Amino acid sequence: MKTRPDSATILTRFGCYRLKITAAGNKIVVTKRFELFPGSYTIPEYPEFYNFIKSIKNIDEKRIIIKPVI
Repeated sequence: MKTRPDSATILTRFGCYRLKITAAGNKIVVTKRFELFPGSYTIPEYPEFYNFIKSIKNIDEKRIIIKPVI
């Protein structure tokens, strides 16, 4: 059984996304960073850009269940 969700990092030429989840005492700290690099992209590059955004969305939609330790 997993006790802590995985951290995630996505780095592409379009931008960067980082998710870090840590426990600090009796608190859970979630740190997210999203950076979209400036630029112009062609229509053929759009599917790759869309996959970058979709990957971030998939990570953010994951549920975390917190249960008390008995």
